[in-house]
Amino acid sequence: MKRYPACAFRAAIAALLMIAALTAGSLSRAAERPEKVSDFSLKDIEGKAVSLNDFQGKRVLINFWATWCGPCLDEMRVLRQVHDQWREKGLVVLLINMGESASRVRGYVRRYALSFPVLLDPNTELFVKLGVRMLPTSLLVDRDGTIVARKEGAFLSTENLEKEFIIPVFGKGKP
Repeated sequence: MKRYPACAFRAAIAALLMIAALTAGSLSRAAERPEKVSDFSLKDIEGKAVSLNDFQGKRVLINFWATWCGPCLDEMRVLRQVHDQWREKGLVVLLINMGESASRVRGYVRRYALSFPVLLDPNTELFVKLGVRMLPTSLLVDRDGTIVARKEGAFLSTENLEKEFIIPVFGKGKP
């Protein structure tokens, strides 16, 4: 009996996020109101705990997504390319899935050949804590844990992500 209210709640959240994802994305710099991300720990698709502190001293691109989100899936190729091009420069790409099972997410990780951490937020607690209102949403977190940029909506190309998100914040060199 308790399962139905939880399913209805997740379905309502999913519907709201899907509607928001269909609207145009927006990019905002967080410089006006710097916000720090507190350390969090989530399990990856293999059940291993991964913490934000595991990447201390690095810049982290956090992307919130779900398998039912079309724009999220369209963005996977872009995120994989950015990971491949910028990891040697110290940028970590971290995907956080909203409320889905490891078995469901694992298939998408294989399909898109993702080689960076994919974490699960089964109860959407981190989504709520960080004020994620739509999918996909990306956060660029500086070495000290400060959110320096936020984008709601998908990046359409690697060049788009670099031009709008990475280079304005970090320059063309090392992140």
